[in-house]
Amino acid sequence: MVNKFEQDGIRVMNYVNPMFMNISEWANEFDGVNYFQTVIDSDYAVRRGDDKQLATVYGSAVLIDLYNEKARNWMKSLIRDSVISDNISGFLSRI
Repeated sequence: MVNKFEQDGIRVMNYVNPMFMNISEWANEFDGVNYFQTVIDSDYAVRRGDDKQLATVYGSAVLIDLYNEKARNWMKSLIRDSVISDNISGFLSRI
């Protein structure tokens, strides 16, 4: 899509934040990776005070724990590999 826009003279900007929704129920609509599952499987999500329950926002989105160095490095690589390398002209980040 970005390449098509570029051919039409349209520059694309992206919005990046540390919230991840589970997109498994929309698997047929997305051809990407379910990063929500990666965050859960890697134990990168913020947890509530009891350290058992995931802290969620907007209903079911999880926040990545940016105090966790591995999670922070993973998020940086995600931005580098999935945003910057895809001909995106720029991005706004809430990180």
